[in-house]
Amino acid sequence: MKETDTVTKNPNDGEAWGRLAKAYKEILRQSHGELRADSAGRAMFELSKDAYEKCLALLPNDSLWHYGYAELLWAHYYFDIYFMGKEDTQGILPTVLQKLQTALALDPNNQQAKDLLAEISYAMPDAVRMEGDTFVLLGLTATPIPPTPYLLPSETPQATPERSTPTQPAAITPTDSSPQPIAKNPLCGSAFLLPALFGLVWISKRRADF
Repeated sequence: MKETDTVTKNPNDGEAWGRLAKAYKEILRQSHGELRADSAGRAMFELSKDAYEKCLALLPNDSLWHYGYAELLWAHYYFDIYFMGKEDTQGILPTVLQKLQTALALDPNNQQAKDLLAEISYAMPDAVRMEGDTFVLLGLTATPIPPTPYLLPSETPQATPERSTPTQPAAITPTDSSPQPIAKNPLCGSAFLLPALFGLVWISKRRADF
């Protein structure tokens, strides 16, 4: 891969690391936005993730690369964790929201970051709520609950612990430049099936540039 040679020769080239991260992401992403689940796909996910982190270590003020990294992590979270009813032990969702919050703090006109937050709001209204032009990041402040697995129509859902109402949700505004701290565990919506299916349609229509 061309970008692999570039970062080998120029390890301090943040743009090259970003392009390498995006190249891996494009290879492992499938038609509906989900990531390859085979061993090669998992390896490429880690390579893409590491490349994004190196990119942002060198270019911490680049809004677009923060968005690109958030998009990679969102695809992993939505399809491999949330959709499968697994627990987010690594706090992937809060990291996604923090990266998007940072992207918009650096560039309030970053439309791709806004579109991804709107997508998350559509698929998981318990994680992001839209209030006019403001995104309220409930996933950074709400008390986490266990995930709700996907249930077939014939199955009986288990009782879900009562959710506490967040008191001070994080909101993205043009003057908000301080990312919120990452929560240890993310929010996983209990009203899962309908938003998840709509989210599949939304994700399949959006393509990333970073």
